Amino acid sequence: MDKKRISQEEFDKAVEQHNKYVEDAEQGEKAAFKDVFFEKIDMSDKQLNGASFENCYFKECDLKDAGLCFADIKGCLFDRCNANQLVAEEATIKDTTFEKCDMTKSFFTHSCFDDVRFIECDIMDISFQYALGEVEINPERKKPRCKLVGSDGNIFALLGVASSALKKNGQREDAENMRERVYASQSYYEALGIITEYVDDESMSEDYDESDDISM
Repeated sequence: MDKKRISQEEFDKAVEQHNKYVEDAEQGEKAAFKDVFFEKIDMSDKQLNGASFENCYFKECDLKDAGLCFADIKGCLFDRCNANQLVAEEATIKDTTFEKCDMTKSFFTHSCFDDVRFIECDIMDISFQYALGEVEINPERKKPRCKLVGSDGNIFALLGVASSALKKNGQREDAENMRERVYASQSYYEALGIITEYVDDESMSEDYDESDDISM
């Protein structure tokens, strides 16, 4: 995985320095995260207004009541995060996916979107008031078919097959998101489960034998 994993302590220090910067630019340091992997980081109630996030992966993070107003978010994936009551007003969000996140009562008032998707998210009472740009809300996922024949030792070979199928189907962003999630998985079977969320395994149908049916 080509992203730097950040610890809770490192994140908290970055937030502290960022808030000092907001109060006095000469005292702190603006939070600018690039190519960072956030896993199960507690961001709840944290204020990162005006911070920037580029090519970052957020896995199962808690962003409840977090502040991301005026933030710049580009090329990021939010995977199964709690973003309940997230406040990201006047933010700029581009090439970013929120997948299986709780977005209940989150605010994106006056924000600017460019190629942003909310997939299988809870979006009850979400606010896009006066927001501009392209947003896809729970689009139906197209799943290309490919053969996933492998074993514990070659999950990356299967990842390559699935990525190729997605890209040929015009789903390059899905291929990148799948890759991020697979690299962050903890086992072969977890990784395989992620892959089959994006593609249908046609080898399964080939293994089916009609002679196995029981007729009365």
